[in-house]
This record gives sequence, C-alpha cells and structure tokens, in this order.
Amino acid sequence: MLGETLHAQEYIGILILLIGIVIAGAPHKLTSDKGMRYAYLFAFIGALNALTIKAASSLFSPAFIMFAMATPSVFILPLFMRNRKQQIGVLFNRNLYPKIGVSLLNAGSFYLYVIAQSFGPVSIVQSVYQSMMIISVLAGILILNERDDMMRKLSGTAITIAGILVMTLAK
Repeated sequence: MLGETLHAQEYIGILILLIGIVIAGAPHKLTSDKGMRYAYLFAFIGALNALTIKAASSLFSPAFIMFAMATPSVFILPLFMRNRKQQIGVLFNRNLYPKIGVSLLNAGSFYLYVIAQSFGPVSIVQSVYQSMMIISVLAGILILNERDDMMRKLSGTAITIAGILVMTLAK
C-alpha cells in the first residue's frame, strides 16, 4: 500500500522489540486487567493511525494532519459527554499549569511523530513510537513505586531497547 520495503535486520529488530514489549507488558494480565486490554487496543488503533498519517503525510502538512486528527476529540466527542459543562469546568479548576504543559508536550511530540512518518518507513517509526512505553515502565517503577514483577519489566525494557537499536542501526 505504501510501497515500503524493509531489510532482514529491520524485521529482526521489530521482532526483538515486540518480544520486549510483550515481556514488559505482561500479556497474561490481558484477561484479568481491563487497563491492559485497553492498552493493547490502543496499540492496535495506533498502528492504524500510523498508516493513515503516513498516507496523509505525502499530501498534507503536519499542522493540517494534527488539526484533522484533533477535531473529533476536541469538537465532536464533548457533544456526547454526560454533564459536559461540569466535566469541562473541573478540567480547568485544578493543576491548570501542569495540564497545559503536558498538553503542549503531547502536541509537540505528536508533531514530531507526524514529521517522522513523512521521512521514515511507517513500520519503523511506529515501532519506535510504540516502544516508548519503556519510559512509562521506568516511570512506573521509579515514580509510582510499581515494584511488582520489577525484574520482568526491566528485562522487557532491556529487550525493547535492543530491538530499537537493531532496527535503527540497520543499513
């Protein structure tokens, strides 16, 4: 569809990366943890988004793509919220500056992601983007004190980093 081809080393890197994500993500929790099901669903939808962004990046500017992707969640989804005025009001009541900062960082990271999609193969860009969960794993351990299965999480993180290196250092 997008006319991209990968080399054997890139396929190997993607496979290593996938193994690391599966180890760190604990697929056995898929049946017992609703949050994990949503995380895997998000990853699948994210892959579909990556294909859409890649196809659109050859036709539109990154700013237009970002606007088009933000429109449903900013303008349409609030119409379906229960007590939308109250929920939106609560959003602005506390911790406004950290929320603004996180929103700006998120917009900036997505902008760079769209630019990366226009320059690199979607399979590699999406794999590296999705593998950034390793930062979340480390933050969970260090900041949120999520120490259960810490060795499994750390080994999955190390394998994921190895997969990124194999994939990105391919010639």
